[in-house]
Order: sequence, then structure tokens, then C-alpha cells
Amino acid sequence: MEKFFTEYEHTISAISTIATVAAVVISLWVTTASANAHRTNIKANANIKIFVFPHLPEDQMPRFLMVDVTNIGLMRAKVNSFCLLWNYPFAEHSYLFQPHDAFVGDPIVPYAAYPVTIEPNESHGIVFISEDAFFKMFTDEKIQSFLGRLFARFMTLKINTDDGRVFKVKLNKQIRSIIKERTRLFGKK
Repeated sequence: MEKFFTEYEHTISAISTIATVAAVVISLWVTTASANAHRTNIKANANIKIFVFPHLPEDQMPRFLMVDVTNIGLMRAKVNSFCLLWNYPFAEHSYLFQPHDAFVGDPIVPYAAYPVTIEPNESHGIVFISEDAFFKMFTDEKIQSFLGRLFARFMTLKINTDDGRVFKVKLNKQIRSIIKERTRLFGKK
């Protein structure tokens, strides 16, 4: 046995080095995974939704851009009233929005008391802005230049939680096509 250890001395030290490195990598991975488990983690999707009223014709039904927020983490997520950030690429600042459902007195959109707590594996819909107001966002003079129209296609919507984490909202194809069409219209003027 002693002869084996003396002949394969370097092989044994290489195996012990590999085992030590593997133990360090595994412990770092476990630490990172447990730290991420105790943070808020949400998934958000934006869609244009129609509020249906039986007494209104289909073309007069109100349409809103809504953000569906799903808590996919293990911790509660809290969303406060100024939670939506609209970012233009290469802009000096972001636009901070208060959701439409945070206002009292709208006969169409029900009031939602903020901050909203979203339990793990639950969802909450945020009425972000009416479709007409969404279209008016594209009348900004920044978008009317060629570079503005180009960069407007890469605008992002983000949502922040009360613990300071910021998550990107996935815009569906319909919203992306609206942005593309509205920016194209400015190029034809």
C-alpha cells in the first residue's frame, strides 16, 4: 500500500485538488440558490384587454393595457402604486407611471388599494393605461425623429417591487405591433 502511494503521489494530490474545487463550487451554488429563494421573484406580461359591457357595441368597449403579475418566488411580493417604469433606449430618464386602477372614481375600472401583496404562486392584474392614452404616448417629439422611431421599437416596460427589485414586463405581439405601427406613422408625416 505504501508503494502505491509513493508511485502515484501526484495522481492522488490531483484527485484531492479536484475534489476540493468541486466541494467549493457546490457550496457556492447551494449558497446562491438559497439566497435567491429568499428574494421576490415575479413574472409580468402586458396585454391589451377589452372590458366587456353587454349594453355597448363592440367597437365602443373600453380597451386597456393590463399587466398580469405572477409571483413565481417563495416570498410575498409587494407592488406599490408607482410601480411601472417605461424606458426609452438611451434616454436620460424613465417614465414612472401610477396604474389606472389606483384612482378612485373611474366608473369602468375598479379601484385597487395599493400596495398590493401577491402571495407565492398567485397573480394580480394591474390596469396600466387606456389604449387611447397608450397611443398618445407616441406623439412625443422624441419619437418623431428617425432615431426616435428606431429606438421606440425597443422601449421596455418594467415593474418594481417595494424591496427595490426591478423586473422586465414581457410585451405581447399585439402591443409590439402597435408600437411598430405608431412609429411608422410618424415617418410618413
